[in-house]
Amino acid sequence: RDVERSRGLGDVYKRQVETLGIGGAVAFASSITAVAFGGSSGVATNEVYTETHVEYGDDDGAAGAGELTSAIGDIEIKSENKSTIIAEGIGAQLSHANSTGAMRFSLAIGVGLGRNTVESSTQAIVADAASLTAVLGSITVSASNTADISSLGVAVAIATGMGKGEGVSLAGGGSESTNIVSRNVIAEINGVSDIRAYAALTVAATDEASIAAESGVGVLSGGGGVAIGAALARNYVGYDPDLNKTNDKIHAILDYSGDLDAGSVTVTADEKILIDSDVGAASMAVAYEAFGLTATVSAN
Repeated sequence: RDVERSRGLGDVYKRQVETLGIGGAVAFASSITAVAFGGSSGVATNEVYTETHVEYGDDDGAAGAGELTSAIGDIEIKSENKSTIIAEGIGAQLSHANSTGAMRFSLAIGVGLGRNTVESSTQAIVADAASLTAVLGSITVSASNTADISSLGVAVAIATGMGKGEGVSLAGGGSESTNIVSRNVIAEINGVSDIRAYAALTVAATDEASIAAESGVGVLSGGGGVAIGAALARNYVGYDPDLNKTNDKIHAILDYSGDLDAGSVTVTADEKILIDSDVGAASMAVAYEAFGLTATVSAN
């Protein structure tokens, strides 16, 4: 295939997903024997699966797929994928029991969850072509993948009670932020007989994964209270939640069988991973006899 100007084959995929899950409730009871209980949850779950592939040549391995030639400009075969998830899960619960008699009981449970998965395959491939020729230009085969996840899980629970008799107030809250990134990025020239470029020959595979995870919980119990809160943040790149390796690849491949003539040759595979995880938990129990407990876990 002969062309007089630059020749480009490309596929660009971009997707941004934004979700917000909010749960809130109030429970109130007032009587001689008062019982108030309630629970709420906010859940944001997202899964993004993408395939962005650009190929030139004969992928079944047969010879003679043809020639790709640019007489004046450049040859560029490019595959680019960008996936962004912004997720927030917030749960809040307030329970209050007001008793004029001998007993009161209040229970509040709040849960906030943010769970996100990005799985992508990004490939730019020239396979089993007769030749690649840029008479006066450059040849570039590139695959670029970017995955960004911003996840927030927040839970708030408040249980209170007032009255003359004995009372128990229980408040429990839990928040979780779990994020998974799996990717397959391949830039490849394979089985090409002859490659000629007046300027540069570049084969580049680039991957960038960024996770910002926040998980927080706050619980308050008053009037004979127990307060328990737990916050968890888990982030996985190249692994699943069971700590099994996924089939992640960041590969740049140059394989030719004939002549290679270029001003310069660059073959690179570049990977960047950034994880920023913040976890916080706070509990308060107010009474003559009270118990408070918090736990935080961050796993990356």
